[in-house]
Amino acid sequence: MTDKKVGNKPKKEAIPPTSLRLSQDMAGALCYVFPWISGAVMLLLERKNSTVKFHALQSIMVALPFMIVRNLSLPLFGDFGPIIHDLFRGLMILTFVLLAGSTLMGKKIKVPKIGDFCEERIDILN
Repeated sequence: MTDKKVGNKPKKEAIPPTSLRLSQDMAGALCYVFPWISGAVMLLLERKNSTVKFHALQSIMVALPFMIVRNLSLPLFGDFGPIIHDLFRGLMILTFVLLAGSTLMGKKIKVPKIGDFCEERIDILN
Protein backbone atom coordinates (compact mmCIF):
# COMPACT_ATOMS: atom_id res chain seq x y z
CA MET A 1 0.00 0.00 0.00
CA THR A 2 1.16 3.49 -0.70
CA ASP A 3 0.59 6.45 1.55
CA LYS A 4 -0.87 9.78 0.51
CA LYS A 5 -1.16 12.60 2.98
CA VAL A 6 -4.62 13.95 3.59
CA GLY A 7 -4.37 16.70 6.15
CA ASN A 8 -2.17 15.39 8.94
CA LYS A 9 -3.05 11.72 8.49
CA PRO A 10 -1.69 9.53 5.70
CA LYS A 11 -4.39 7.92 3.59
CA LYS A 12 -3.78 4.33 2.44
CA GLU A 13 -4.45 3.59 -1.22
CA ALA A 14 -5.80 0.14 -1.99
CA ILE A 15 -3.63 -2.02 -4.23
CA PRO A 16 -5.72 -3.71 -6.90
CA PRO A 17 -6.25 -7.39 -6.12
CA THR A 18 -4.93 -10.16 -8.32
CA SER A 19 -7.00 -12.94 -9.82
CA LEU A 20 -4.71 -15.49 -8.17
CA ARG A 21 -5.32 -14.30 -4.59
CA LEU A 22 -1.64 -13.37 -4.22
CA SER A 23 -0.22 -10.01 -3.32
CA GLN A 24 0.64 -7.87 -6.31
CA ASP A 25 4.35 -8.02 -5.42
CA MET A 26 4.40 -11.81 -5.04
CA ALA A 27 2.51 -12.39 -8.28
CA GLY A 28 4.81 -9.97 -10.12
CA ALA A 29 7.92 -11.67 -8.75
CA LEU A 30 6.61 -15.10 -9.77
CA CYS A 31 6.62 -13.89 -13.38
CA TYR A 32 10.43 -13.91 -13.29
CA VAL A 33 10.99 -17.34 -11.70
CA PHE A 34 11.02 -19.35 -14.95
CA PRO A 35 11.54 -16.44 -17.35
CA TRP A 36 9.26 -16.84 -20.33
CA ILE A 37 7.28 -19.83 -19.03
CA SER A 38 6.06 -18.29 -15.77
CA GLY A 39 5.56 -14.98 -17.57
CA ALA A 40 3.28 -16.65 -20.12
CA VAL A 41 1.36 -18.55 -17.43
CA MET A 42 0.82 -15.41 -15.35
CA LEU A 43 -0.21 -13.43 -18.43
CA LEU A 44 -2.87 -16.05 -19.20
CA LEU A 45 -4.12 -16.44 -15.62
CA GLU A 46 -4.13 -12.84 -14.39
CA ARG A 47 -7.28 -10.95 -15.36
CA LYS A 48 -7.48 -7.96 -13.00
CA ASN A 49 -4.10 -6.51 -12.13
CA SER A 50 -2.28 -4.57 -14.86
CA THR A 51 0.97 -4.42 -12.84
CA VAL A 52 1.19 -8.22 -12.77
CA LYS A 53 0.42 -8.32 -16.49
CA PHE A 54 3.23 -5.80 -17.05
CA HIS A 55 5.73 -8.00 -15.19
CA ALA A 56 4.54 -11.10 -17.05
CA LEU A 57 4.94 -9.45 -20.45
CA GLN A 58 8.28 -7.90 -19.50
CA SER A 59 9.51 -11.33 -18.37
CA ILE A 60 8.70 -12.78 -21.78
CA MET A 61 10.16 -9.86 -23.72
CA VAL A 62 13.42 -9.81 -21.72
CA ALA A 63 13.88 -13.58 -21.98
CA LEU A 64 13.53 -13.70 -25.79
CA PRO A 65 16.72 -11.80 -26.73
CA PHE A 66 18.73 -13.73 -24.14
CA MET A 67 17.49 -17.05 -25.51
CA ILE A 68 18.11 -16.06 -29.12
CA VAL A 69 21.70 -14.94 -28.47
CA ARG A 70 22.42 -17.97 -26.31
CA ASN A 71 21.16 -20.40 -28.93
CA LEU A 72 22.88 -18.67 -31.84
CA SER A 73 26.20 -18.35 -30.01
CA LEU A 74 27.04 -22.05 -30.30
CA PRO A 75 26.99 -22.34 -34.11
CA LEU A 76 28.15 -18.77 -34.86
CA PHE A 77 31.15 -18.37 -32.59
CA GLY A 78 32.82 -21.76 -32.99
CA ASP A 79 35.19 -22.48 -30.10
CA PHE A 80 34.04 -19.38 -28.23
CA GLY A 81 30.36 -20.36 -28.55
CA PRO A 82 30.16 -22.29 -25.26
CA ILE A 83 31.82 -19.40 -23.40
CA ILE A 84 29.38 -16.85 -24.84
CA HIS A 85 26.49 -19.26 -24.22
CA ASP A 86 27.43 -19.59 -20.54
CA LEU A 87 28.06 -15.85 -20.21
CA PHE A 88 24.57 -15.05 -21.47
CA ARG A 89 23.07 -17.74 -19.22
CA GLY A 90 24.71 -16.08 -16.21
CA LEU A 91 23.57 -12.61 -17.30
CA MET A 92 20.04 -13.90 -17.77
CA ILE A 93 19.98 -15.48 -14.30
CA LEU A 94 21.36 -12.29 -12.72
CA THR A 95 18.85 -10.12 -14.59
CA PHE A 96 15.87 -12.22 -13.54
CA VAL A 97 17.02 -12.50 -9.91
CA LEU A 98 17.30 -8.70 -9.76
CA LEU A 99 13.92 -8.19 -11.42
CA ALA A 100 12.19 -10.73 -9.16
CA GLY A 101 13.82 -9.35 -6.02
CA SER A 102 12.99 -5.74 -6.75
CA THR A 103 9.42 -6.65 -7.69
CA LEU A 104 9.03 -8.62 -4.47
CA MET A 105 10.14 -5.51 -2.54
CA GLY A 106 7.44 -3.45 -4.28
CA LYS A 107 9.66 -1.63 -6.79
CA LYS A 108 8.64 -1.57 -10.42
CA ILE A 109 11.70 -1.73 -12.64
CA LYS A 110 11.18 -1.04 -16.31
CA VAL A 111 13.87 -2.48 -18.56
CA PRO A 112 14.81 0.27 -21.06
CA LYS A 113 12.80 0.12 -24.30
CA ILE A 114 11.23 -3.24 -23.37
CA GLY A 115 9.42 -1.81 -20.33
CA ASP A 116 7.93 1.02 -22.39
CA PHE A 117 6.83 -1.46 -25.06
CA CYS A 118 5.18 -3.64 -22.39
CA GLU A 119 3.36 -0.73 -20.76
CA GLU A 120 1.87 0.26 -24.12
CA ARG A 121 0.67 -3.30 -24.76
CA ILE A 122 -0.88 -3.79 -21.30
CA ASP A 123 -3.65 -1.34 -22.20
CA ILE A 124 -4.50 -3.58 -25.16
CA LEU A 125 -4.54 -6.70 -22.97
CA ASN A 126 -6.93 -5.23 -20.39
